[in-house]
Amino acid sequence: MEQDSFWQGPQTHPHFHQLCHALYEREVDKLSALPIESAAPLQSKLKSLSHYISRTAHALLNVDAPITIDCQNAGWSARQAAKAPIDDQADAQISKWYQGKHLCLGLVVPVYHQQQGIERIVLDCIDKIDLEKGVIRCNFSGRYTFAQASEGQVLTNNHGFRLLKPNRKTMLAACSGHRWVGKQKLQPQPLELRELLLSTQINWQNFKKV
Repeated sequence: MEQDSFWQGPQTHPHFHQLCHALYEREVDKLSALPIESAAPLQSKLKSLSHYISRTAHALLNVDAPITIDCQNAGWSARQAAKAPIDDQADAQISKWYQGKHLCLGLVVPVYHQQQGIERIVLDCIDKIDLEKGVIRCNFSGRYTFAQASEGQVLTNNHGFRLLKPNRKTMLAACSGHRWVGKQKLQPQPLELRELLLSTQINWQNFKKV
């Protein structure tokens, strides 16, 4: 664990307030940029924002992870690789890993996505499993079919996401919001609250376990 030992309650630790402030600032900026057709949806989001920000800050300060927490920017910080760490991600190996008996609901997994030439690995979690049909569904990126791997097809779904096998390199990149375009590193992308919470649920000792 690379952050300090938080023996006090999270609300009494100075980093808790710093994290909350950074998260509030980020989320309010996002909300202010949304088109508003009705005040009701915005009011609903603002009403629950305090709960989710407090929950996220608490989780970030208490997780045991081999990665440095950046309290000022409310996220994780790790050294960025020269390019997306996916060269060792063969489809047959990915398919075999996800069809293992260890697979369980709620497991945090990495997903590769490229949009307008920008590459990134995002965090997702499994919310449905049907090994008999060779199908799983992830909460954010959607459905994947593993029968395709035996036919030499890439494990990419209809939304352009490619499921990856979790390992230290892919998970560190996802947690840190690393991005690339070609062989060039870009400024890391701040994680959504959804991803930040998922990052605190990773079992770094065994990626097969929740």
